[in-house]
Amino acid sequence: MFKVLLILLNILCMDISSAKEFKVFDGMMHKGKPDLSEYGIEPTNIVYEYYFFDKNKKQDASPSLTSLRKIVWDAKKKKTAITILDIERWVSLVDAPERYLKVVNQFRWFDPKLKIGFYAVVPSRDYWRATKGSKSKEYKEWQIQNDKFQEVGDNVDYICPSIYTFYDYQPGWIKYAEENIKEAKRLAKGKPVYVFLWPMYHESNKELQGKFIPVDFWKLQLDLVYRLADGVIIWGGGSWDESAEWWKVTQQFLIDIKKSNN
Repeated sequence: MFKVLLILLNILCMDISSAKEFKVFDGMMHKGKPDLSEYGIEPTNIVYEYYFFDKNKKQDASPSLTSLRKIVWDAKKKKTAITILDIERWVSLVDAPERYLKVVNQFRWFDPKLKIGFYAVVPSRDYWRATKGSKSKEYKEWQIQNDKFQEVGDNVDYICPSIYTFYDYQPGWIKYAEENIKEAKRLAKGKPVYVFLWPMYHESNKELQGKFIPVDFWKLQLDLVYRLADGVIIWGGGSWDESAEWWKVTQQFLIDIKKSNN
């Protein structure tokens, strides 16, 4: 318990004083959201499943070349720094790695210069196996599963793990986040690792869904990602609230980053 408290204290008291290249991306879908570029937040192009499959809900559905061509064309027009492909229905399929790799190759055929990555594919987001410890059977099984997607990681431009919050137990989240980012970096082989964060609890937790993470917890998450990754993609939705506490914490985080690089 004392060790856990020390970890929490170190992260909460972390001073972003040493300069490093760290990017903050806007993956938010809030209604009424202002232009956030003045804060140094870069826009992203997140391509969700319905753009690939229209109304086809079959798990093994494949996107048509027509839909892929349109996605590439739209991405080129948006001129965002990064494009993230969000195809979650394939992850559990036996031939999932081949499916994702085929999409990458098709994108490269349409536009070799377009920078792309997948949401939460390399590695597969995992809480329980990741927190079992690197020597456990469960952890090693998780790594073996992720190794099957190594070729996908080798052919994208950046790795985008998701470390959304499922529980209100901060030490558990820290361990889960550290291990998922560590695994992402192992598979990235030096490529940028941009982490997805959401200032609300994940909807899979029926008791906490729809609730914002406490501000100290949100600050802890931003600081940890700053320490371990190359950037953060902030995701979320709803109506924009300029006075929201999570946004105030985020603004201070952005100010601290800017100061450290001046």
